[in-house]
Amino acid sequence: MYAGAGGLPRLVQTSGMHIATEIAITGRRLTAVEARSHQLINRIAKTQDSVLPEALDLAERIASLSPDAIIVTRHGLRQAWSSGSVEQAFLETVQKYNDALFSGENFRIGKTLLL
Repeated sequence: MYAGAGGLPRLVQTSGMHIATEIAITGRRLTAVEARSHQLINRIAKTQDSVLPEALDLAERIASLSPDAIIVTRHGLRQAWSSGSVEQAFLETVQKYNDALFSGENFRIGKTLLL
């Protein structure tokens, strides 16, 4: 068995070849601090008991934003990740979403709130 489904290339892109090789070949488990230092995670909960409340707080912050903005933002991020080109990611996101985004109900509501 091996880490299939795209895990190995993602690990190399995120952490670099040397760290990815060590992790993948040895199968060693990383501590949370190690994982953060290798950019595999972006935060560590303050305590074990605060994991769920901290995760729910983050989820609530995201859920309070425009669903359209979240969808388009995630697409742009994923395009940048997969293509490796800022220009390509931007163009593909604009082509796929701009018309629908700027003519949608969420945009009208957000624009009204800003005025």
